[in-house]
Amino acid sequence: FRPEQPFFKWYGGFFRAMLGCFTQIFVQRPDSLALLQSIGHTALAVGDPRLDRVLAVRAAAPSYPMVEAFAQGRFVLVAGSTWPPDEALLAQLLEALPELYLIIAPHDLKAAHLQTIEQQFTPWGIQRYTQWVQHPATVVPNDRVLLLDTVGMLRSIYRYGSLAYIGGAFGAGLHNSLEAAVYGIPLLYGPRYHKFQEAIDFVEQGIATVVHDAPSLLQAVQNYADSQRQTQVQHQLEQYFQQHRGATTRILTQLQSSPPKT
Repeated sequence: FRPEQPFFKWYGGFFRAMLGCFTQIFVQRPDSLALLQSIGHTALAVGDPRLDRVLAVRAAAPSYPMVEAFAQGRFVLVAGSTWPPDEALLAQLLEALPELYLIIAPHDLKAAHLQTIEQQFTPWGIQRYTQWVQHPATVVPNDRVLLLDTVGMLRSIYRYGSLAYIGGAFGAGLHNSLEAAVYGIPLLYGPRYHKFQEAIDFVEQGIATVVHDAPSLLQAVQNYADSQRQTQVQHQLEQYFQQHRGATTRILTQLQSSPPKT
């Protein structure tokens, strides 16, 4: 819940009435609880079950030997759920940092968009994952870009990155940053991230950096290139997930102790 939502506006009577249809409301944060209390509704602040989900995904993540071979011993940026504004910045980043390698997973997997990406990153050598799997001999050792043209791999691929760029925050809003953060790597994303508490937390703690243009992206990547800085971020994220995990269990425990009335 956020103050700008209609629940908390003078014209929001209909929306407030909808809240009365629920037997129990669980919220992530105390500030959401306070907002509901300000309009006469109760809730329980239990945390975010999405953290439990990404921890479970990490524990069961399959390995991708070819991706691991691409990333082995290299400084790799994994860019997830990217859109054209993100991809334009990433191309400029590759131009500025010859030592950087890129694994990119676009949000839009339509053929035309994939072809555009291939053309955009041709100067640095680019391979599609599906073609690489089928024809490994076509891979050029110096290719710096791996294009994930599949669905469902990204949440496991972040493990192969030195850091992650999360797409969407130059448009409608940031995509899932927890999927990358669970692997203990620094994060980068654009300016539209404020709808997600964890994204705010990550920026405040120095785990993530907000970028606005190509120069700020370059500076952020250089800041996180230091191995000691990466280790520090890893420790911070371990503590973050340890502190905030367990919402799923708290919700289930509450439901079992207070079943809905029929």
